[in-house]
Amino acid sequence: MFHLITIFLCICFSFQINCSHIVTEEEVPHAGVRLYNQVRLGHQEKALEMLQNDELVQRIPSQYLENILLDSCKYGYKKIVDALLQKGVNPNIIQRKMLDDEEVISFPLLTAVAFGQSDIVKLLVNYKDKHGNRVVDVNVSGENNVTSLMIAMESFNKFRQDDNSSIAKKYKKIINYLLEVPNINVNQTMSTGATLLIFAIECKCIDVVKLLINHRDKDGKLDLDVNARSNINIIIDNSNEILVNNMTPLLFAVFEGFTEAVALLLQVDGIDVNATDVFGHTALTSASAQGNEEIVTMLLNVDTIDTNKGNPLYLASLHGHHKVVNKLVNHKNKFDQFTVNLEASNNQGQSPLLVACALGYSLVVPILLQTNRVNINKTDRSGTSPLFVAVMKNHKDIVKMLLAKDTVNVNLANIYGITPLMMTVAAKNVDIVTMLINSEQPIHYLLQNSEGKIAYDIGMDYDSKECLLVLQPYYALKTQRQLLHINDQEKEFIHAYEKFCRKKPQELYQLLFGRKSSIDTTGSLLKNVTQTLLTIFKKNHIRSVLFKLSKNHEDRSFTEMIMNQIALLDQNKIDQIILKINQGEVDRILSDKPNCMVCYDSFVSGNNGKEKGIYPVNWYMCTQCQKLYCDTCAEVIKDKFDGACANCRKKDTIASYWKK
Repeated sequence: MFHLITIFLCICFSFQINCSHIVTEEEVPHAGVRLYNQVRLGHQEKALEMLQNDELVQRIPSQYLENILLDSCKYGYKKIVDALLQKGVNPNIIQRKMLDDEEVISFPLLTAVAFGQSDIVKLLVNYKDKHGNRVVDVNVSGENNVTSLMIAMESFNKFRQDDNSSIAKKYKKIINYLLEVPNINVNQTMSTGATLLIFAIECKCIDVVKLLINHRDKDGKLDLDVNARSNINIIIDNSNEILVNNMTPLLFAVFEGFTEAVALLLQVDGIDVNATDVFGHTALTSASAQGNEEIVTMLLNVDTIDTNKGNPLYLASLHGHHKVVNKLVNHKNKFDQFTVNLEASNNQGQSPLLVACALGYSLVVPILLQTNRVNINKTDRSGTSPLFVAVMKNHKDIVKMLLAKDTVNVNLANIYGITPLMMTVAAKNVDIVTMLINSEQPIHYLLQNSEGKIAYDIGMDYDSKECLLVLQPYYALKTQRQLLHINDQEKEFIHAYEKFCRKKPQELYQLLFGRKSSIDTTGSLLKNVTQTLLTIFKKNHIRSVLFKLSKNHEDRSFTEMIMNQIALLDQNKIDQIILKINQGEVDRILSDKPNCMVCYDSFVSGNNGKEKGIYPVNWYMCTQCQKLYCDTCAEVIKDKFDGACANCRKKDTIASYWKK
């Protein structure tokens, strides 16, 4: 816009150069030349004396009087201007012929404004005819449709920025004089597409904004369109300039962070607080994205504000503005109801919580979680959950916050079947692996991704040795079809498993057979115990091999009794655990060793129990010593589980109690 004003001023100066020649009586043989020369030489008193001579003035052609008026407006000769107006000289449009025969159309008001002649401007805008009507057209436009108000505002902004306060004050006075005229068009659009109000906001001139907003027409009504849209060139990153369409004054004031202007605009009746720009952003979304807490507060105090249009909460969370997030999530309407939708997502399905977790905003996440109105497990289109992305980005503090919520799903996988545990194992982040395992929520260690791999397999692929050491005790059984393979060469894994069996036998039992276990059948366990695993069990004197109770056991009270006993056992009594196996399959397990507890004890102590060649199908337990016996050794009748073994009762009692 400023270059247009510069062009206008250049025209004015070019006229001065072309007309610097003093006109003589020989060139223009009439009285006007003398008056013209007096004005150009600055002899105001002589010029005024000539203007008082009505007979002399009548001899001067109107064209010369108009030129004299134009020059007087330029130089600030107020008395001469007043005298010329009283003589009826046209103050609106002047056609002047230059020495090169080029005709130039000029306007006294525009000239006075351009040269900062505030007194002349005041005189012109207040000049009235004999009927009391204003004569000067304050809305007249010159080159490039530039009006007097545009010139004044642009000049005021220029000199204000140059710290030339004295000149800036003159232009501020001019703006005041112009806006005092009731019929001035305050909705003018500049050549750039911006309205006067938006230009005033761009100049950060709050005084002009006030004048425009407070301007009233002749009927005392507001004639400013506060919702008029403009196309604005906005500078991004102090270098790139982009064109933003359909920008309202309120939107632009918020974008500029002009708090005072926003406050004034919100007081205007009819202001559209929910208007959007070409990108769909409202004033609230723009303020939220900028983290302007003061403007957000002002907007939320407007009853008609739409707190979800444009998704302000998402943008505030995206940029980590925790104070704004706090104001939004706690905002209530006049009915004491929360208004902000905490689940509002972007076009990728990413919620405010998810994006805050992804970017590691540890001040935003707890604010969202503390509302207890946010879905902690909501995923985006790729199936990514807040916990998953926090794990993926290695935000440990946020992972801890999420795991503290009892509603979090630690096993929620994305569309590729990848769980948070798999992701952190692949990233070799042993700290987060430990956090996931130690959380209150049960981990499903045997979940498979789209490639059929579990977390341990992924750890092997990525050589995550530290993570595998932590995970190893939890993978005694991989699936119902195969057990996690442990090579004898992998000494570090064997050591970890031995340590776990030795120090936490009860936890080992719960991992294998507790509620978190994914093993369904006894047969799966029997078929998949490896030789290495047996060696570990024997070394730690777990002679029972911790077999699982049959789910189809007929006597439920017996099962509960055994489970209660196991829960009370400590490490010293772990070798006393004896579990009943119903219809056990022994195709691989202990294929070269006895299966009966009597035979097994003999084998462990060094006796050659192998020669007995016992491969039983049915197993029985003594109700007194709780030892497990095979068909050959037990001398019991099938399906009688409340009997004692031969060593616990006399032979005749046993014979009468146990019947085949």
